Amino acid sequence: MVAMKVQLQGVNAAVKKNLPILPLILFYGPNQSAIKLKSNEVTELLCGPTGLDEMRVSKLTETALLKDPQVLYEKLKTIGFFSGKQVLIIEGSTDKISKLLSEALDNWSKEDTTLILIANTLKKTSSLRKLAEQHAS
Repeated sequence: MVAMKVQLQGVNAAVKKNLPILPLILFYGPNQSAIKLKSNEVTELLCGPTGLDEMRVSKLTETALLKDPQVLYEKLKTIGFFSGKQVLIIEGSTDKISKLLSEALDNWSKEDTTLILIANTLKKTSSLRKLAEQHAS
């Protein structure tokens, strides 16, 4: 499993370099509009320009995920109707889902869905940050 720690402006190059082996991308910080724009760019890099039209991009909120954790496992392993990478964007991510994500990513393979987490500012001690950084390349 590969995770990356890069500045917002360097994300596209890092994603292109590690495209097939990215299980998780964490965007966090106070500038949510810039983060959402960058998330959209990265989603297009991962899925291509037709990813949205081909329904290979899913979005969930943390609240919805906590209500039904099984949906995470289903989305990670689902094989889409169209070929190509799938992405699951989890908005409003906090430390509440760190354990769930860690367990779900234990058996991640490069054919599985890539997770994009969008969070507000996270402390250095955040378990979500640690999850994303534990295998940083």
